[in-house]
Amino acid sequence: MTDRQLVVALSWQDRSAGKASYYVVGGPVGRTPTTLAEVPAGGTKTEITGLNPQANYCFTVLAVLDVDQVGAAEPVCTKRRT
Repeated sequence: MTDRQLVVALSWQDRSAGKASYYVVGGPVGRTPTTLAEVPAGGTKTEITGLNPQANYCFTVLAVLDVDQVGAAEPVCTKRRT
């Protein structure tokens, strides 16, 4: 994760050989997570824009092969001074 205050860049490894679609869920710490990005099968990066530089955010990348096969990465969070 690269935190540029208004934009966070996220990247990951595709261990599905291009079969999984990816979703990034998250949001400001303390709020209910929402879907922030959808990445087509085989994608390995995205940017989340329009962030409040005064708030901390957490993000989780989900790999989805089908409704019964979903894997979640460990969440990553910004560490901004608030």
